[in-house]
Amino acid sequence: MAKNKKDISADKSEKDNIYNLNEHDKTLQEVSFSDDSESKNEEVIDKAQSDIEQNSNTDLDGSNTSIENQLYGSKKEKRKKKDKKPHVKTTFSHKMRVFCTLLFLGVFTGSGLGVWYFNVNLKSPDYGSLSAESYIKPIGTVLLDNFGNEAEKDQKNWLNYVGNKTPNDISSHVDNFLLSVHNATLAKNFLFTGNGKATTLGITQTVYSQRRFNGDYYTFESISKGTITVANLDVYLMDKKNPDIIDIYVGKNVTQRNADWYYNRPISTDEYKNMTGGLPSEITPYIISEKTILSSSMTKDEETGNYIITFNLDPMTSVLNYYKEVRRTGGLEADPSFYSIKYIATIDDEWNLITTEVFESYKAVKFGMGVTCNGTIKIDYDFNLDEVIMPTLKGK
Repeated sequence: MAKNKKDISADKSEKDNIYNLNEHDKTLQEVSFSDDSESKNEEVIDKAQSDIEQNSNTDLDGSNTSIENQLYGSKKEKRKKKDKKPHVKTTFSHKMRVFCTLLFLGVFTGSGLGVWYFNVNLKSPDYGSLSAESYIKPIGTVLLDNFGNEAEKDQKNWLNYVGNKTPNDISSHVDNFLLSVHNATLAKNFLFTGNGKATTLGITQTVYSQRRFNGDYYTFESISKGTITVANLDVYLMDKKNPDIIDIYVGKNVTQRNADWYYNRPISTDEYKNMTGGLPSEITPYIISEKTILSSSMTKDEETGNYIITFNLDPMTSVLNYYKEVRRTGGLEADPSFYSIKYIATIDDEWNLITTEVFESYKAVKFGMGVTCNGTIKIDYDFNLDEVIMPTLKGK
């Protein structure tokens, strides 16, 4: 019996629905075997069943949207709902390759930055490339230039050849200062007392020193106290049996101006000069000559009659000995680099040193950091005293 067009259309729609149902059964089976979690499978199954029920109630003319569209939505929604890439666990060897690569890069860049930091901030001046001796003006030359041959030959009694001359009659500021230093070395005894401070990043370190000579032996003590404490005492006995030995003492129970001094060790004079730049008998650690000054001036104090000599020193050549003392006294990790030094000496009309004041700025390296330090110290000089009391020594 021939079917009419309406019956044929109904049969076709029913077949399509049966095909779609079969396809969803297949989808449910695939979902059940997927790698997703069990809860996600249940959600997908419930959604599929709901769609099937909804499809069973659709009109046979296919006016409702397809089940596939209901399940997956539009193409744009498909793109939005793309599954995230599953997390893939890396192997141990892969992790080690990554770690080694990062380690190599870290060491490479770290070393590069370390070298740059050292060169820019921590590297010390090359003091060793210069000879301190070549910048020192011999006292014999000073005496010869200003007072003649006799004074140069009889250096200990040079004042006998001065006549009526005063510092005002000596044109060279350097010579006037060196004559006062030479005069100090001839004293039967002396006591030099220094008080100062060094300021770094707003933190102040006090500095105290005494250099003594009682006619028999020399001592030099230095105490630096603040964030760090450094206390040293050096004894230069000039023993006839051991003329080249200096005894080193270290301070305990340290205050700003005192310490208990305990014997540490002996060292040779050569070792000592390599450590501090000079011997305990030195009058000043700076090298002052025409080769080491940038500018100088001298004025007379009409009230006292004293002469004030001011030097702006070369921050490299004038400290070829002194930088070692700063490193030791400050407990620094590298040689200091000086920026500026102003040295002011006051002498009387017989070339006796009265005071010196020093204002200096330098870079100090401590705890691996290079910081600017501003220091100042004033030293008072006393000569030919009735008695010079020497430090109390313990442990020897």
